[in-house]
Amino acid sequence: MKKTILAAAFLMAAQVSVSACQPAYGGRSFSERQERQRDRIAEGHDEGDLSRREAARLRDRSRDIAEDKRDARADDGYVDRHERRRLQREQNELNRDIYQQRHDDNGR
Repeated sequence: MKKTILAAAFLMAAQVSVSACQPAYGGRSFSERQERQRDRIAEGHDEGDLSRREAARLRDRSRDIAEDKRDARADDGYVDRHERRRLQREQNELNRDIYQQRHDDNGR
């Protein structure tokens, strides 16, 4: 009986620790979001929604955001709350711009 209770408690603790490691907001991580944005840029260029110049500008901005994250982490080893908000704001702006550029009929 004690072994069963102990095993159940262990499994419950393992489940709690796994769920605690996942992002609280349930969204994509920075890297996943960055990768998805790059994929959308490539799709837009391949489908003719983005001109070569538009795609290049958007890729450059994506690269700048990744560089900003590297710089933020290089300062003190982690990205603090204010830096994270700034990076999220930059990603939100890029996201909006990708959408607008893909839907503005200025492709190839």
